[in-house]
Amino acid sequence: MCWLLMQLTAVLPTSAQSVAKPVTLGWNAAADPAVRGYAIYYGRTNLATNTRINASTNLSCTISGMVVGVTYRIYAVSYDAQGIESVPSNQLTFTPTTPAAPAPALKLQIARQSNGTMRVSWTTAPGTTARIQSASSPTATTWTTRATVTSTDTGQAAYLDSTAAQSSARFYRVVIP
Repeated sequence: MCWLLMQLTAVLPTSAQSVAKPVTLGWNAAADPAVRGYAIYYGRTNLATNTRINASTNLSCTISGMVVGVTYRIYAVSYDAQGIESVPSNQLTFTPTTPAAPAPALKLQIARQSNGTMRVSWTTAPGTTARIQSASSPTATTWTTRATVTSTDTGQAAYLDSTAAQSSARFYRVVIP
């Protein structure tokens, strides 16, 4: 099997405070015709390198969730049709320094339909689950959960409140745990 050359390039941010921007690793294809895929291993330098990403036949992959200021060991292996891995590539050490950008503010849209139903919609990260709550005033101490909604693979989410016409006033909020 062969050794792989790796190059690091920062790409789009993920989320939150000390989480770093994701990092894309790229390497050259192995010359060995028995190679059927590649895997990346990484972990903190003071711990076992136990996280494995199967890159399949791709010549790059992205690592997300690393912590800013923590040093990681990263290496690649190639594998054959039986899954037998090559010796590891040269080890790369990497310390992320750029935190990911905070998540954008949630923009809630509320529209009354012609039949009195209220449509509450928003855009968020794909697959995000949220509770839609309502109350009779924006400063209410008690909010009623109307539904739980999971956004689509494009991040779109919506809830139709068919009981809204029965209420003189209704305020909505979306709670994302």
